[in-house]
Amino acid sequence: MSDVLNYLKRFIPKFKDLKNREIENYVIEIIMGTPYERASINQVYDIVQLDYYPGLFQMSERIETPAFLLEENEVPFEKWLSQKFRSEIEQLCKSESLAKKINKVGSEKLIQFCIEILEFKSEKNDYFADLIVNQEYSDIFRRIIMFLITGTPFFIYNNHISFNEIGKKIAPLILKRTEAYCLRDRLFQSIASGMIGMDIKEKTISTAPISLNSSLSLDGKSIDEIVDGLDKYIHNNKIGIDCFGQYYNEVICGENINIVWFTDDYIETIFEMKFIEEQISINDTLTFTLVPRYDSYSNDASYNDICDMLELDELQNLKEYHRIGKFNICRNGMDISTIDFFRMSFELYDIVRRADICVISGARAFEMTQGLKKVVYYTGIAVCKSYTESITGFSRKSGKLIFLRQDVGEYSFKGFRDRAWRKIVDDNEIINVATITAKEYYAEKKNDK
Repeated sequence: MSDVLNYLKRFIPKFKDLKNREIENYVIEIIMGTPYERASINQVYDIVQLDYYPGLFQMSERIETPAFLLEENEVPFEKWLSQKFRSEIEQLCKSESLAKKINKVGSEKLIQFCIEILEFKSEKNDYFADLIVNQEYSDIFRRIIMFLITGTPFFIYNNHISFNEIGKKIAPLILKRTEAYCLRDRLFQSIASGMIGMDIKEKTISTAPISLNSSLSLDGKSIDEIVDGLDKYIHNNKIGIDCFGQYYNEVICGENINIVWFTDDYIETIFEMKFIEEQISINDTLTFTLVPRYDSYSNDASYNDICDMLELDELQNLKEYHRIGKFNICRNGMDISTIDFFRMSFELYDIVRRADICVISGARAFEMTQGLKKVVYYTGIAVCKSYTESITGFSRKSGKLIFLRQDVGEYSFKGFRDRAWRKIVDDNEIINVATITAKEYYAEKKNDK
């Protein structure tokens, strides 16, 4: 019997009389479960293509060190795994109560237990490690740790509270200084705001290699300096793909359009809410439903965060639109720090099913939502990650902003694995890219007009 099974039988009373395989399957099911009623598989395929795959590859594929991992192959899988669990544990130790629980087990012993759990088998005889999508590993790793020290994978510790509090203070000040912005500027301001404090966020981000060349540091910067930095993104040739004109004609000039808007980072969500408020003030036939995270994951905006943001003086009109039903909030959004339609709640399924337009914020969400059908898809991205440069065709060092329109049922990038051999030049940088990039998709659409 493995050490972790012995530990679990002592730690969780109901495990005492269960067979080992029963424990393994139970652990996998509860960690991969959701805190809400999940949509059925038929409902999932009602809104996505049959070949929908939520991600770029499985985490376990890292074991074979595939060529498409590029520089990440410099770290052997076993070492990479230990480093990621150790990083998560270090973050959790910032909580005094969680640190006591971790110290009771021992950090190194806890890492060993986590790795052993990844070797558990499901009822269908699948290894746990083979069930984890690469873009979701940080969420699942934290759930494994939380399960081992608290008995529930859904225990939440938000290690970004202090950063979000800074964001809540500076975003309204930026909005006051940019009251004269037109709608297009407000949209790209919201996308560029994802770069604010990236140097701070990077210390607690456990994802793909990132470039901080274009980040807007908060270290010693005044509000005016941050405003100027954001403004340079909008007006200094930093926009790589601009589909705002199509959005304006399709949405703002439309009638009785129902828009579902998936949020991402805390700070940019405040700007997105202001953008939504201004759209409704121009066209009161529009209806928006915001989809934040179910709870606090990474530095993303949660449902409770949105309710709190509606109390800001700068969003009082939006609060009124919420009261009369022109602006709605999905309570059961994604329970991870990205979007995986296989984890979608029934509530979210119903929202997307009735939508005319879907807007999705963030690079990882863009990577994981290809295959959406029935609704037109817009996405806003600030390119700063190696995976995202490979699927967009823009160098992560360029910090380009993207607002892309994707037609119903289409894919704006394909063949991520081909970045192992396919290279192009962007912004004087040689970058590895997918078979088809968003830049190429956009260029083809423009040529077809």
